[in-house]
Amino acid sequence: MQSWLGITNNTAGRALLVPQNTTDIDLDMGEYEWRRILAYLTSGKNLQQAVSSANTDVAGKVWHDVNGNVVPPQAWQVVGDSGNPNSRGTGIHF
Repeated sequence: MQSWLGITNNTAGRALLVPQNTTDIDLDMGEYEWRRILAYLTSGKNLQQAVSSANTDVAGKVWHDVNGNVVPPQAWQVVGDSGNPNSRGTGIHF
């Protein structure tokens, strides 16, 4: 996906939000995370801050699959917008 869109950690002004691991993404959890990211972006946080805060929100809830089994929280990460991996997404605001 990164090579197809041409976004790497050195890309300025553009970023991707991707899961930190390669497991399947629970759709309810993913929707919740995206809504939280949007809420944080519209409140004035940059992309990295929004993703970090949303990851904290997701980790603070107990998630279940359709069979009632507990699903571990899935964190997202920012790829792009900076060559410095510690500041990914800091230049992107809503």
